[in-house]
Amino acid sequence: MKQKRRVLLPLATTAAAALAFWPLMARALGPDFDGDGVADEFDDCPNTPAATLVDAAGRPMGDLDGDCDADLADFDIFSQSVTGPLPPWTSEVCDDGLDNDDDQLVDCGDVDNCPVGAACDQGLHCSQFQTCGCPPAYGDCDGNAGNGCETLLNDNPACDPAFLGFLSGDTGAGQLQVGGAGEAWYRVRLTEDNNDAVYLSATVQLLSAPGTDYDLFLRCAACGTSIVASSTTTAPYDLVYPRWEDDWGESDTLDLIIEVRWYSGACGDYTLTVFGNTDLSAYPNTCNP
Repeated sequence: MKQKRRVLLPLATTAAAALAFWPLMARALGPDFDGDGVADEFDDCPNTPAATLVDAAGRPMGDLDGDCDADLADFDIFSQSVTGPLPPWTSEVCDDGLDNDDDQLVDCGDVDNCPVGAACDQGLHCSQFQTCGCPPAYGDCDGNAGNGCETLLNDNPACDPAFLGFLSGDTGAGQLQVGGAGEAWYRVRLTEDNNDAVYLSATVQLLSAPGTDYDLFLRCAACGTSIVASSTTTAPYDLVYPRWEDDWGESDTLDLIIEVRWYSGACGDYTLTVFGNTDLSAYPNTCNP
């Protein structure tokens, strides 16, 4: 009569086999409300959505903060722990927070219709944590997909205007120009250079790039003053026309405070141009030096 042979498996192999069959073992031990293969008695997250990959405790793979989902907060925690390149594995494992196949996408980037290297919300690459493209009011303004949507277009900056220079309001012709992306404040000093009673004037022109819409607001003298003119059209050009009378016997030089606000669209530059001493004889006064 033949004797039965006993085969001893290495401890690591035994542990791996037990882990592999854990969902089946857990299922056999009791009801499984969310159908993830972990019995409710042992399920730390008993309400995971259908088809969610979970660990032996029923937690979604990639859930690093313990709130039973894998989101940007978990990705931030994961990112802080990475000190070097991840090992290139053969296939992507969904929802584990890792770039398993080393394609520069984190989790399921191969099947979420995002191109390799595409920029996504808050500077991340395409992943299960978010969708491709920039969220509203964000833009990839430097053209570098690697750092994603790095520019907040409606950041509502405090009034600390950049000085663009001097323009004559009553003699000759001149202009100042600046370009940018996102919201900003600018200051132009409109000077009185004619001793006769000639009104001071300028034209402020804002050109929005295709696909974007910026608006234009004008104040006189200082940040704390009220808005005296604005243009909020959806056309490519926005225009305002500062003008004031010459007060005989005193200087009528005055600062124009120009505010550029983002309204809609993806990242795109604007061009702001200020023309001095324009013909505004039929226009009302906007400032009072």
